Amino acid sequence: MRPVSVKNADGSQVNLHNEKYLEFLRSENRPDQLLLEAWNCIEFNIDQLVTRQFGVNCEYFDNKVQFLVNSGFGRKLELLKKLNILDLNEYQTIHKFQEERNKFFHTLCLRKLDSSNLSEIEQKMDDWVSVGKLSFDTLRRPALPEH
Repeated sequence: MRPVSVKNADGSQVNLHNEKYLEFLRSENRPDQLLLEAWNCIEFNIDQLVTRQFGVNCEYFDNKVQFLVNSGFGRKLELLKKLNILDLNEYQTIHKFQEERNKFFHTLCLRKLDSSNLSEIEQKMDDWVSVGKLSFDTLRRPALPEH
């Protein structure tokens, strides 16, 4: 069974897959895990935004749901920008993170994190926590009315 929480340095429990867990990974200086977890949160929250915006019930799997679920991340991100669910700055921040994440994982450059200078890694980890939190912030907003 997969764990649902980890112990913080002070002994308190931190649930996985939320903003506190991103902060935990940052405090533990785990850039590779932080990058993966931030991407996991963003991808999940973008999916939630899209399905919520269209009033899609995932239990009722019709053609509308099929199209949305099978659309690529970039297409969903563009759609949320067109619908003004994400403003231009939010879109650009998430898109930049997507490109950086793809660079590290689709070109097998994760080793570059190990050889980068410490201040660069620390700045990247701060950025990744921020973009992960941004995805949770956007999910907390109410859905826009359909036109």
